[in-house]
Amino acid sequence: KLFLGINTAYADNEGEGFYGAALYPQYEWKDSFKLGLRGEYFSRISNVIANESSIFTLTLTGSYVVDELTIKPEIRLDNGSKDFFIDNDLMPTKSLASFLVAAIYKFN
Repeated sequence: KLFLGINTAYADNEGEGFYGAALYPQYEWKDSFKLGLRGEYFSRISNVIANESSIFTLTLTGSYVVDELTIKPEIRLDNGSKDFFIDNDLMPTKSLASFLVAAIYKFN
């Protein structure tokens, strides 16, 4: 019923690179419905640029299965150390909220 995943990454090429980590807890409420939360942190490494930049993201994902169709609604919140995103007024901002729905059909 409970799943926990961990993912880490690190790359350094002569002082330029990145590192990050993600944690993926997921709980199966029914055979047809799962709910998961993913927390991710990524940071850029640079000997050339004085300020490191980073992003922290939280994503809440549902997974509902009906026969061969899987529906995945998702709410995602991103927060950066710098103005990485653009708001509704086309102005730079440090945060972004988004909602999407994916539909996946499995052919047998």
